[in-house]
Amino acid sequence: MKKQTKGAIAAAAAGALLLGGAGSLAYWNDSTTIGGNTVTAGELQIGDCVVAAGTSGWASTNPTTIAIPAANLAAYRIVPTEVLEYNCTTSINAIGDRLNAVIAADPASITAGTTAATGATAGQLLDSSDVVTTVTVDGSVVDDDSPLTAANNGDAVAVTVVITFDNVDDLVAQGASINLTNLALEITQTEINP
Repeated sequence: MKKQTKGAIAAAAAGALLLGGAGSLAYWNDSTTIGGNTVTAGELQIGDCVVAAGTSGWASTNPTTIAIPAANLAAYRIVPTEVLEYNCTTSINAIGDRLNAVIAADPASITAGTTAATGATAGQLLDSSDVVTTVTVDGSVVDDDSPLTAANNGDAVAVTVVITFDNVDDLVAQGASINLTNLALEITQTEINP
């Protein structure tokens, strides 16, 4: 009886292996081609941002506009409610039949300095600033509702980055700094063009 049981178990295991492995049990099948052609991915790239000749691109714009030469930027001292503005022109590669995209400054590319005046902390200036980007093509604003498309491939794109320093009081942010050396513009695909 034990030999028969062992034999039955071995036969069942062998059958299971035959059914589940090595393709020894086949079913009829067939295939056909559906046609088509090569499909190629598009492109989404941003070029260097170029400032007007003889300028750094930076200015203080509140309450009046004062250009800040590149050599003076590191020595410039801002105050609460002041607005710094950066203007440049870039170009894009936008290739894709249903491509939509926007451009914005990356706030994460702005970092806090490590020192501050007595009574303030190093990160307070960064914490007390807001970054807004405005993008236009031929005077038309580019945003989520009117994004860049393949029709803008190669177009000149005007970019304005505005950094506003909040109305702080007491000793908040005094002597603190932010590093704009790696301020980055990002072009990002948005919802696919319907």
